[in-house]
Amino acid sequence: MLYGQATLKEAQKIIKSLSQFSKASRMEINKDKSEVFFFNTSLAVQRFLARTLGFNRGTFPSKYLGIMLHEHQFRSANWNLLIQKI
Repeated sequence: MLYGQATLKEAQKIIKSLSQFSKASRMEINKDKSEVFFFNTSLAVQRFLARTLGFNRGTFPSKYLGIMLHEHQFRSANWNLLIQKI
């Protein structure tokens, strides 16, 4: 799980980070199973950045490691179960 601002510059940093991860681990990111989520971002920007990253746009609610994620749950206390799973 990576976080960043909804900008082209940030998307390019994510691409670079994922590339470095792939080279170091010799594992490839499965873009068909990966999603990008946006908050307070116009639909046009979401589409552009999702295309740039090569990921599908995710929607809430969604599951991550078996934990349901909701758009309005992003407070630190809500992440405890997910942190324990990791």
